[in-house]
Amino acid sequence: MVRWLPRIALTVCVVVVLLVLAGASYQAIESRLDARRFPEGGRLVDVGGYRLMLNCTGVGSPTVVLEAGFGDVSVEWKSVQPEIARFSRACSYDRAVDLGVGRLMLRAQGADQGAYLILQRKYLRARASELQQMRVSAGQARAADHISDKPLLVLTAAENTDSILSSGLSEHDFEEFQRIWVDDLQMRLARLSTRGRRIMVQGSGHDIPSDRPGYIVTAVHELCTEATASH
Repeated sequence: MVRWLPRIALTVCVVVVLLVLAGASYQAIESRLDARRFPEGGRLVDVGGYRLMLNCTGVGSPTVVLEAGFGDVSVEWKSVQPEIARFSRACSYDRAVDLGVGRLMLRAQGADQGAYLILQRKYLRARASELQQMRVSAGQARAADHISDKPLLVLTAAENTDSILSSGLSEHDFEEFQRIWVDDLQMRLARLSTRGRRIMVQGSGHDIPSDRPGYIVTAVHELCTEATASH
């Protein structure tokens, strides 16, 4: 029995290596299939060892960078970017956190349940990665401080419709959170500039790009007009 142990150990090692290679191959094949089934506009660009899916449309100056919220991808701007591209260059991108191509559009595009579950796992890993980087992002924001006298518009959702948050809080706590968010935190953003202004977006919950994209387009147009006039 003892003389068989080296062979058994070697066999186990070979099996482990094959499993690792199979996993890596599956991941690569899966990513290619995802890209073919769910194509997305733009191109992959290298940013210091990471690859981002960058989608720029339109021409003109200044370039408008559309930054998706936590857990979102560039398709969040599907109703906004084409309108901004009518009067300036607009760029959206997916952060380098394994979100891949169009993860949040799977249901709308009729993905089968198996594909949806696979991509959903990737999406959850991506959100975990974003959470790990939030402290770094917060430090960078604090270091930037206020933006002096630059034009600034803060769009605040007027509707208190966050079902996920409300399900975890009492009615009183939920209303108090909304009061602090609207009257304190959002106003702090507006006060970062001496030319800051807050706009309440009527008829919209937290997801303003989907609920009321026109407000964003109008605000961006105003800022672009001011930026062009100042030069």
